[in-house]
Amino acid sequence: MSGFRWLSCIFPKKLITDGAITHARTRVGLTVFKVIFQEFTDSFKTLKPDFHELITVIFDGTTCTMPDSKSNCEKFGKSKSGRGESAYPRLRMLTLLAASSRLILDVAYGSSQGKGSGERSLLKEILTTINQKKLLFLLDAGLYSFLTIWTIKIKQGNFIIKVGKNLKLSAISNGRLADGSYLAEIKGKIPDIKNSTVQRKKWKKETLIVRVIEYQIPGFRPCRLITSILDPKISALELIMHYHRRWDVEISFDEIKTHQCATLKGQMPTIFRSKKSELVEQELYGMLIAYNLVSNRSRGIGRFRQNAFQQLKEFSR
Repeated sequence: MSGFRWLSCIFPKKLITDGAITHARTRVGLTVFKVIFQEFTDSFKTLKPDFHELITVIFDGTTCTMPDSKSNCEKFGKSKSGRGESAYPRLRMLTLLAASSRLILDVAYGSSQGKGSGERSLLKEILTTINQKKLLFLLDAGLYSFLTIWTIKIKQGNFIIKVGKNLKLSAISNGRLADGSYLAEIKGKIPDIKNSTVQRKKWKKETLIVRVIEYQIPGFRPCRLITSILDPKISALELIMHYHRRWDVEISFDEIKTHQCATLKGQMPTIFRSKKSELVEQELYGMLIAYNLVSNRSRGIGRFRQNAFQQLKEFSR
């Protein structure tokens, strides 16, 4: 209602009671919002390859604050540090973003603390449900694990991921490419499903061959990327430039948290406004639905302007 008041719509001061919207949202529940959001997962079918016949998608996570209520604290908890705990409960979410369309294709979320609340655990939730082939995943260093890149390869996908100095890479003899990148073996463990039991989980060793790209931007620390794209026709520079499209997801988070969820003066300075945890989850899906609708509309306007520009060029000839 406050948004419509800014548009000079004439409403009485007390249009509805304070709890009317909350009661209505409670009756609707979470499932409806979840189903509507999941309709956007069909966007996989309409996404076109944007990098050497591959569809680029980006994983990244963020946290969102909510009112300090008993329900929210019990469900999501508060982040803790050496100086104490945060002022508001926080929800941690990990999203899968399509780089070409800026649509959020999937989301996993949970508490901001405790076992299973990290971004790697949330990534696993999404990754196990993906069946689309020929995807190119861009991931930050914090999301690296051998199991993650192994799962991507098993699903016939590709990845470019930043890794730290501590990761051991065994260079392959005669594996140096003309552009300075090189091939290396990376070893790790994956669950041994056949020999595991309910009481005891067993692991087995596996090896992957990756392409290693080391570079440094003047004034910044050296970076190291590993990728499953071994084709020497795709240069290291091209892969580096494409990896930096990962920043698009940070822009999306800024659009959501700073602009879409901006609060007016006097309102509680949190991303979510619900005091019940189940309504926070509903609000999360509503927020992502709204963002996808705006992104989809913006993409349509962009295509219209591009087509209009091409028509003007043809007319001017």
